[in-house]
Amino acid sequence: MVLNGGRYMKKSIKSLFICILMFSFLVALLGCNSSKEDEYSKIQDEYSIKSQEFKKNLDEIISSRIVEYSKSYEVLGDLSFESHKVYDMETKEDKLYIYLTSFISDFTFEGDKIKTRFVDCVPVRLILNSDDYKFVDYSIPAEGMDFDEALKDLFPEKYHKVVKKYRDDYHKLYTENKSKLINWLKENRKNEDLVIEDI
Repeated sequence: MVLNGGRYMKKSIKSLFICILMFSFLVALLGCNSSKEDEYSKIQDEYSIKSQEFKKNLDEIISSRIVEYSKSYEVLGDLSFESHKVYDMETKEDKLYIYLTSFISDFTFEGDKIKTRFVDCVPVRLILNSDDYKFVDYSIPAEGMDFDEALKDLFPEKYHKVVKKYRDDYHKLYTENKSKLINWLKENRKNEDLVIEDI
């Protein structure tokens, strides 16, 4: 009986040892998965933050490039601001293609007034270098050319319908430019009594 009891005790100890090993393995596995999930969550958060920063920086770059280009062919006034609605972006052969509606507002100072001298709202295909975002090309539908045909040359087909309604964004984009003007006046401590006259 003592021998049988000893065997039973050995089996019990062995079973208990196996149970402890399995439990430890499960705890370690769950802990590993949890840490992986935490790590994944952190990566997602960082990616989200970077995406927001990237979008903000790219918006500023787009506006800067378009204003710079406009100055090369149009005599602009004292201040120029640009706002836009981006439909899509794609990279081809180290070039970044950006499809958007762009709205430029040009302002001049005249006494105690700021007059809106020039506005331009157009669909644009902007091409930049994909690495340093240097200007490559700026294209809009050619005057005198059928608008639908011009869109086919500049925009992916899936955006043709929505781009045709680009003037629907006129007021929103102009309001954004006006806000940029007001912010500029505040930052540069210009006379707050200046009257902004629209076209």
